[in-house]
Amino acid sequence: MVSSKLNPGRRISGFPEIHLVLAYSSQLVQDLKLALSGLKKRYKDNFPSMVSVVTGPGRTTDIENTLVMGAHGPKELYVFMIDDATE
Repeated sequence: MVSSKLNPGRRISGFPEIHLVLAYSSQLVQDLKLALSGLKKRYKDNFPSMVSVVTGPGRTTDIENTLVMGAHGPKELYVFMIDDATE
């Protein structure tokens, strides 16, 4: 998830064809519900005005029922994880 509270602000809502993500293992959660509750906890009364969920390539079919990959969002998504877990 990305939000308007990040340095790029609302510009992050437009994704490039290839999207690279650098994330920490401590940022991983099991589902979207936990991600949203984490945002609520972090920002309390100052919730971001924009929150976006980044996924892989979108797919859709046109009026002739032809499958189109990458119609929405990045065509390629690469996630680089940094293990910051404390033992």
